[in-house]
Amino acid sequence: MPVEMAIWRMTSGGPVPVQFARLATEESLESMIVKDPTVLGSDLMFIGRQVKTDYGGYVDVLAVDADGHVHVLELKRDRTPREVVAQVIDYGSWAKDLTLDQVTAIFALQHDIEFEDAFAEHFAAPVPDVFNADQQLTVVAAALDPASDRIITYLAQRYSVPINAVFFRYFADGDSHFLARTWLMAQEQAETRKTGPTTTSKVRPWNGRDFYCILGTLENHSERWNVGRRYGFVGAGGGAWYWKTAQPQRGKARPCVRRWCGLRRNRGGHRADGSPPGPGGVGRRLCRASRRPARDTSLDDRARPLTRR
Repeated sequence: MPVEMAIWRMTSGGPVPVQFARLATEESLESMIVKDPTVLGSDLMFIGRQVKTDYGGYVDVLAVDADGHVHVLELKRDRTPREVVAQVIDYGSWAKDLTLDQVTAIFALQHDIEFEDAFAEHFAAPVPDVFNADQQLTVVAAALDPASDRIITYLAQRYSVPINAVFFRYFADGDSHFLARTWLMAQEQAETRKTGPTTTSKVRPWNGRDFYCILGTLENHSERWNVGRRYGFVGAGGGAWYWKTAQPQRGKARPCVRRWCGLRRNRGGHRADGSPPGPGGVGRRLCRASRRPARDTSLDDRARPLTRR
C-alpha cells in the first residue's frame, strides 16, 4: 500500500493542516512531467509525448534513463484499473522492440536537437552500446484506487513485471500550492529487470574503425601522461563529459566485445582510444599499419619485444 501524505503549516499557535485538493485534470500532471521529469524522482530524459505506436494507440509520455532503458508513462485518467494496466502493458510490448534509430526518429519529431547530443548533454555520458535492453512501465495518477494497487503490486512482485505506479497529492494553502509524490512500491522493488539474453539488435553496431583500450592503473597520475605520449596518445580534458564517455558505466565495461573482435581484422587506418580506469583523460591514436604478432612488436627505442617483461 502507498504511504499517505499530509502537510502541516507551522504557526505560532501550532501546526495547521494544509488542505488536500484535487488537480483540475490529470493532463496537467502530464504537462508537469514533460516539463520536468525529475518530479517523478528519477533522472529521465523526455523522448516524446502522445507517441503513436504500431498498434494505433498513443503513449502518454515516452522517456529514457541513463542506462538506455525506455520508460513508458501512462496516465490513469478516468479508466478502470484493468483498462489502464492492460494499456501500459500493451505499450510496453511495443516499446521493447524499439531500436536506437526508431527512438532517434521519435525524438526528432518533437525536438530540435539530435537524440545522441541531447542524451550526452543530459546524462554527461554517451548513449550506451546496448540500448533499450529493458523497459520500465509507470502508471501516473492523481489518486490510486485499491484495485489498481492490488493489480500492479501482484504483477510486479509475483511475476517480476517492471511496473509501478506513482500518484500525486495537490495541496492549497492560500496563495501557496504544493505537490507531493508517492510511489506505490519502492523504486528498487519495481526497477527494470533483465527478462532474457541481450539480442544482437540491441547492441549498437561497430563502426569498423574505432577501438578502445585501457592504459592501466598508475598511482602517479602524471605518469599516465608520459605513458600516453610515449605510445602516441594525446590526452584530453575539460570536465566530466569527456572522461565519462570512456568510463565503464554502472558496471558495464566499454567497449563491447564486438569492438575488441574488430582488432583481428585491423588493416591500418583504424582509430584507437586509450583511457585510464576511473576519472582521467582519453586519447586517440590513428593506426598506421596492419596488425602483427606481439613478439614482433617493440615497446621502446631499445627494440624490447612486447612479450618480454
